[in-house]
Amino acid sequence: MNKRPFWYFFGIIALLWSCENNIVFEAKKDFPKRYWTINESAEFTFNIKDTSARYNFYYDIRNTNQYPYRNIYLQYYLQDSSAVTGVPLGDGLGDIFDLQKEFASGIAFDRPGAYKLRIDQFMRKDTLRNVVSIGLRVAKADNTK
Repeated sequence: MNKRPFWYFFGIIALLWSCENNIVFEAKKDFPKRYWTINESAEFTFNIKDTSARYNFYYDIRNTNQYPYRNIYLQYYLQDSSAVTGVPLGDGLGDIFDLQKEFASGIAFDRPGAYKLRIDQFMRKDTLRNVVSIGLRVAKADNTK
């Protein structure tokens, strides 16, 4: 009996388990009519408990294959009670339906508590068609890199 497939399966499960343990927050905002207007922000509120850790932020975009562009530009604002920051981003989608993209890494928080992250589409179009949802994932950064 060949034990190699068992070890491959076990290794993959262990790898997936270790990645999921770092997730602090994950949520998405659906666009039921499959369009994202320029006035519609996606807001996510999450709590930070461990201020000794650093955090990575990912956005998850789901679009149809009818999405008319090869990129999407986003502006994000991370805020607590005292600060707001923003950076425009863009990355090609091609024929991909789902895209998870890291947009900020190694972020440190000075104090525990609630934080809000707002994402706006920044494509210079009033209505961005064929976008199904936008999501946010916050995960503890891997300190071994």
